[in-house]
Amino acid sequence: MPYLAYFGPPSRSSDVQRGTTLIELLFAIIIVGVLAAIALITFQEYVSRAQLAAAMAEISPGKQQLDTHLADGLNAPLTEAISVGLSNSQRCQIQVGATSTGSALIRCTLNGSAIVSGRALQWVRDPQSTPVGAWRCETDLPISPLPAACNLLATDALAQLPTAN
Repeated sequence: MPYLAYFGPPSRSSDVQRGTTLIELLFAIIIVGVLAAIALITFQEYVSRAQLAAAMAEISPGKQQLDTHLADGLNAPLTEAISVGLSNSQRCQIQVGATSTGSALIRCTLNGSAIVSGRALQWVRDPQSTPVGAWRCETDLPISPLPAACNLLATDALAQLPTAN
């Protein structure tokens, strides 16, 4: 005779289906919200870095043009972006200043995301630098890390446009 095990009548707990409680649902919503907030902040930082790199690429060709003007000898200060082959764009409002002493500056006031809008990125040429006429990048953007070419975060103030002699 086969052995039949008898475990008794089915219990009530195995017959009842248990659903998700309101508390569990709220915890899940809170966790998803926190993760979304972290993702949004990270995304905004990546967008800001990309906008900064694009602005740098936009104004960097002006350095070579300015160096050429300075090597040829400036008779009057340069103040127009078009004189170094640059023009305003949706990303940058460009200012240029150069004097016959060799001081020069190319500034991009950024348009873009909330983090970069109204902030500045600029190339500054100091005739007293070593090597002579070296360019340095400055920005007032609180982005970390800065692009490799822009190694100076201006904590006090950005260099000002050079004035005529």
